[in-house]
Amino acid sequence: MTNAENGRTAGEPNVETRLTVGGAQSSAGVTFGTVMPSGDLHPDLHGWWRIVETSQWANDRLDDLGPALISITGHGDRLRMLCLLAYVNVKPTKAGALVHMGGCGEYDPLSGTGSVRLGKDGRLHGSAHQDQRR
Repeated sequence: MTNAENGRTAGEPNVETRLTVGGAQSSAGVTFGTVMPSGDLHPDLHGWWRIVETSQWANDRLDDLGPALISITGHGDRLRMLCLLAYVNVKPTKAGALVHMGGCGEYDPLSGTGSVRLGKDGRLHGSAHQDQRR
């Protein structure tokens, strides 16, 4: 994923996916849309991150609903990629952040968790795990 704000280069049930974001874009946690104090999260994680690669899905389909991205701003954060739209809550960890998400994928409700960290290459790296559908 790429952080558009600072210019840094970021399916199936029970599937873990690795995400990488990269490429600069113009800038413009499961209770959704809560405000996160800006001092709690490392400032380099803040912004809109473009998702450019996953380990699970075809990368050429990531932008089916528009540019694949995750926002980490502390207010109404969202995740969009493939046919997935979700609100996310972000909580700081020592190594980066924990992400809780809830939304829909191909018209089915979904929820899950993930984690992100800023790599030495300036890209946001992470993994996501979709909860079992009932």
